[in-house]
Amino acid sequence: MLTCLITGATGGLGQALAKKLLADDWQLIVVGRDAERLKSIYGEQHTQIAADCATSSGVKALFDAI
Repeated sequence: MLTCLITGATGGLGQALAKKLLADDWQLIVVGRDAERLKSIYGEQHTQIAADCATSSGVKALFDAI
């Protein structure tokens, strides 16, 4: 099984990409700034990380979580 990291996973493009990859049986790591929104979109599925990838501290939090 392949794994894909999707940043901006709560936006339209991120959600569309997630849907496509799920149809092809990929495992996902979804990243967004709002943990509640990630959970409302993806439920309990996937590894979910709340981080802002536009900041160095957000990127560090992302890699620490992975």
